[in-house]
Amino acid sequence: MRRPSDYANYGARARQIAWALDLALSPLTGLPADPLKRRAWSAPHRRILLIRPDHIGDLLLASPAIRALRRALPHARIELLASPWGAPAALGNPDLDRVRTIEAAWFEPRRSEPPDPSRLIGSLLSLRFDRGEEGPYDAAADLRGDFRSVLLALASGAPCRAGFSRIGLEALLTDAVPLEPRLDWIGRNHAVAVLLGAGPLGARRPVFVVPERAEQEARRLLAPLPAGRPIAAVYPGTNRPWASWGTERFAEAARLLAARRPVAIVTDGREADGPAAEAVAAAIGGGTPVLSLAGRTGLAAAAAVIRASSVLLANDSGAAHLAVAVGTPVIAIFGPTDPALYWTWADPERNVALAGRSSCARPCFRSWCPADHGYSAITPADVAALADRLLDARFVKAEV
Repeated sequence: MRRPSDYANYGARARQIAWALDLALSPLTGLPADPLKRRAWSAPHRRILLIRPDHIGDLLLASPAIRALRRALPHARIELLASPWGAPAALGNPDLDRVRTIEAAWFEPRRSEPPDPSRLIGSLLSLRFDRGEEGPYDAAADLRGDFRSVLLALASGAPCRAGFSRIGLEALLTDAVPLEPRLDWIGRNHAVAVLLGAGPLGARRPVFVVPERAEQEARRLLAPLPAGRPIAAVYPGTNRPWASWGTERFAEAARLLAARRPVAIVTDGREADGPAAEAVAAAIGGGTPVLSLAGRTGLAAAAAVIRASSVLLANDSGAAHLAVAVGTPVIAIFGPTDPALYWTWADPERNVALAGRSSCARPCFRSWCPADHGYSAITPADVAALADRLLDARFVKAEV
């Protein structure tokens, strides 16, 4: 019988819950003896549900695996189950036929209230009984590595259920690979997609399509800035308030960059990031043109603003991953999270991750952790100098 320490979930509490769930269900389902199981399927899947009710950056990290699946199964109907706050990252993705949403409030650290039971039940019933032209789901896959996503796969009614072992409830899966905590997230997503028939991973670049209307909106929003000046975009927001380099450091880096050369500064983010973005804009001062757009752009328009910029400074966040997707050089500043897991994009000369030495192991998801997570080792002067070098470089933005 397994012990809680045998599970691969990051947190001790999550490992305890996973162990307790398996212990409770073992009389009904049994526990698989082999951590790797694969069932032979006689025909390609016609309708597939990918489950990732997560944040914007997480969905962008999943997009290379989704592309590999689409290339291997060009005639399948591939649908994504996302959270309402993450779904915009997948809208317009040419590799998806549909994006569905479910309010998985347990994945949103800013929300304290539980999911609405009636809406959650309605979403589950819709998964089970929504039969498209291709019929019910042939396969469902948990791309996150969470026992609640395994339950969502079960609720879909799909006979093939793929995901990770060693996270709890793997007995409910028909196809599984072990969750390797040190494998980066692009690789993890692809490992599960391979269970559904995906081929080689191909390019390590997130997929995000910026619609023309968003480009037009970005041009309108940026019109007050002087023409001809390179734009340095600053996104100081974060999903986790304790995982931020800090508004003062972002503002100082922007001031030092402006002292090096004539630039325009744009601060942006979600409505919740407004105070941080406004504080950075207010602190820059001097004769530098500054424009704060926080709360005024949806995700597509924000991506267009980033594309129009010459460099982006950001925390490890969805905005940083968006910059990689649209081809803008980016400096992503990491604290509790680990760039070895979350930042394995190609071209590290333009997609730069900065992480100072931390006194606690990464990733650290403890909001009460007293560690500095290496933030103080990253100085605004170093960030400004790096941004200046990125502005000097002449990059050709690659096609998605």
